[in-house]
Amino acid sequence: MLGYFSVLLCILLTLTGCSPRHLNVQTQYLSHENLASFRINTPDPELERPIIGQRLVITWFTPKRRGDHQNLRLTLKVRFKNHEEEEISIPIEKRCGTYLYSIVQEKYLTTKGISTYQVNLIDNNGLISSWKHPLWTELITFDLEDKESQPRNFNEIQQIL
Repeated sequence: MLGYFSVLLCILLTLTGCSPRHLNVQTQYLSHENLASFRINTPDPELERPIIGQRLVITWFTPKRRGDHQNLRLTLKVRFKNHEEEEISIPIEKRCGTYLYSIVQEKYLTTKGISTYQVNLIDNNGLISSWKHPLWTELITFDLEDKESQPRNFNEIQQIL
């Protein structure tokens, strides 16, 4: 009898101890290998000109207890391998759903792909959830407008020090 209650207690603690994630992001690479015709070796004109790129699959779920979620939106910051950044805001109409962010063909080739990203789920009350790529960090920039006053070589740096 004691063993039965112990098992029930463990199951109860396991089920109540986990909270659902409000935001999830997966990175997918797109190529000819994603086509079913490639896997089963059947003729397909798409194999002649396959899509090349990357895609972020963003899924969200907002709990009812947060209220009516006025102006619910996703903000997405993407940093590419060529060090460019893109920031977009996606309005959301539903409590749960999926958004696909894709860079393919020419954009993928010029940016060299996605390096890192951050996604925030926001409403009028503020941040609901955030998802960061493991390598995400805020970009550090330097204002080098006045190039005349900047040292140009190692000797000039030593004179300043």
